[in-house]
Amino acid sequence: MLKEETNNNNNNINNETPIIQATIIEPIPNRISVVSTTESDLHVDNTMKLTYSLAKTLKFLCAIDIFFSFIYCFYEPFMFIPLLCAMSGYYGAKKYKVKYINIYTVYQIIVIILRTALLIYTSTIVTPAYSEIIFFILNQIVAIWTLQIIRRLYKSLMSLTENQVNLLRNIGYIPTARVVYY
Repeated sequence: MLKEETNNNNNNINNETPIIQATIIEPIPNRISVVSTTESDLHVDNTMKLTYSLAKTLKFLCAIDIFFSFIYCFYEPFMFIPLLCAMSGYYGAKKYKVKYINIYTVYQIIVIILRTALLIYTSTIVTPAYSEIIFFILNQIVAIWTLQIIRRLYKSLMSLTENQVNLLRNIGYIPTARVVYY
């Protein structure tokens, strides 16, 4: 009796189950851009290491500039301009974008000129203290040193190909690179 019920159930299932015809759908082609790279494009050469090191140094200097400009923003809202310029330099050094680095370069040149004009102007009114002159000289040395690092980074970036710059942007960390201080 069990065998007859099982056969009847199987016949009912087969009769009740609809048969669906499958249709073939054409695939939609993906728009994939293939970048041709060779083994030499993936190699990190000395110029790339130097560029990475200079960018790392500039990021450090911009971070210090961002920190002090942020603090000064609480006392003087006008200091948002130097903050934005320093952030532009940091972003340019991080992403290896020359136009953002150029904004920071122009800012550094303006700062050097304004500091010099301010010292000349104040020394005509009053005689500045020796500590003020020493502080001014140290500030100018650091600003000129920063400009020198920016100039070297700019020249290094201009000597790289677009594939090398993209590799630097995407690689993240080069363990054999060092921070360049001079």
